[in-house]
Amino acid sequence: MDYPQVRYVSIEEIPESIRNKEKEIEMGREDLKSKPENIREKIVEGRITKRFGEPALLERPFIKDDEVLVKDLVKQTVAALGENIRVRRFVSLSEKEPRHIMNKLYDFHSD
Repeated sequence: MDYPQVRYVSIEEIPESIRNKEKEIEMGREDLKSKPENIREKIVEGRITKRFGEPALLERPFIKDDEVLVKDLVKQTVAALGENIRVRRFVSLSEKEPRHIMNKLYDFHSD
């Protein structure tokens, strides 16, 4: 599965300037020009929400179970533990990262 680069924890972290630019681009699309204004607004909101979910970690499928979004996994964990959990930041590592960097970040023990 191909995953675009995740840059934000949640959709809410995406800057307003990017949101406005995307909305402007979508409103100008040819397939929406003949639609009534209120319908165009709803279609554009749906498209933007879907697109903004791609770079947001909480809106992405959980890597071990792609049927579950990360935000749903957090909710399930909150329910199971009875504690409030909030994802505030993340580190994205690739398979190409040197093992010593991953060991240092996660305090793994060497095999």
